[in-house]
Amino acid sequence: MKSLIIYSSRSGNTKKLAEYAYNALKGEKKLVAITELPLKKYDYDLIAVGFPIMAARVEPRAARFLADFNEKTRFVLFMTHGSKKESQLVEDVMAQASTLVKNAEIVGRYSCQGEVDPKVLYKLGKSSRPFPWLKEAE
Repeated sequence: MKSLIIYSSRSGNTKKLAEYAYNALKGEKKLVAITELPLKKYDYDLIAVGFPIMAARVEPRAARFLADFNEKTRFVLFMTHGSKKESQLVEDVMAQASTLVKNAEIVGRYSCQGEVDPKVLYKLGKSSRPFPWLKEAE
């Protein structure tokens, strides 16, 4: 089986998860940062796309890739976030990512709470705007 793992990572959490998945996969495989796209061709049996939640949405580069990808293949979606895994925000963003996928069959979904930079937590904690996931990330 030929597999491609594409990831977008700002803090390094999604990259770690992508590397773990890459090392666990058997067969022909390729690991690509989203900044290296587009590829000349996507001749893969399975494509895994990983991204962080950004501002309660799919990270913009990953959202563009998912929305623009029109080939028939199998997809796995995985994401990292500061919220608890079972939070409504996580469910909503995964649903958003799933609706962006057109022709591919989604065969798996995974989310993982990642470490949030303490500087980011401090800055957001000082904000007058409430961030519901902030307490979960501390």
